[in-house]
Amino acid sequence: TTKRRRRAAPLALRKKRRKFLPFQPTEDAHRRLEQLASLATALTTVGAEFCNQLTYLPLGVAARSANRASLEPRRIQVSPQHS
Repeated sequence: TTKRRRRAAPLALRKKRRKFLPFQPTEDAHRRLEQLASLATALTTVGAEFCNQLTYLPLGVAARSANRASLEPRRIQVSPQHS
C-alpha cells in the first residue's frame, strides 16, 4: 500500500481556516469561565503576551469615531468600491 501525499491547500484557504472568531462572552458564569479558559489557551498558543499598559493611537491618526461625513469639509465622504 502506498500512501498518497495530501495536496497543499492554497495560502488563502489556510489563512481563512486559522482566522479567530470574535469573542462574545455569555451570561452564564460557568460557560463564561470555560470561554475565558479557551481564549487564554488560544492566545497563549499564538504567543500573545499580557500587557497592562494602555495602548494609544499614534499622533496624527484619527479614531474610528472621527470617520463621519459631517466632519468632512464639503460634507462628502468617498468610500472605496468593493468588487
